Amino acid sequence: MSNPLTQAELEHLAEVREVYQTVNTAGWRRILEQMQRFVDEAQEDMIGAMYAADAVKAGLQTRWQQRISMLRGVKKYIADLEDERVQLLEEAKPSVPREEMNAERSEAVGEWTN
Repeated sequence: MSNPLTQAELEHLAEVREVYQTVNTAGWRRILEQMQRFVDEAQEDMIGAMYAADAVKAGLQTRWQQRISMLRGVKKYIADLEDERVQLLEEAKPSVPREEMNAERSEAVGEWTN
């Protein structure tokens, strides 16, 4: 039996699964916390350089913008994949309640064996 999904769809499903597994680990939470600390440190440096030269201020602002953009991008990527994972799980649910489906299967097996 051939697979109804294309190779690209299978790879995307693998990506969704792998990201979900990764973000639910203690290590990932530590990485995300460290990324947030980097953002906070850059912001503190930027605010603390109130009397610095304009070039220094611009450099610190660029550093903060790069870090916050990266953190927001990673969080959005994860949130988008989580939304997609939830949607895929909803689509994969059988339309008939599992109890009814099991009862029908039992009846069908009973008829087949008789």
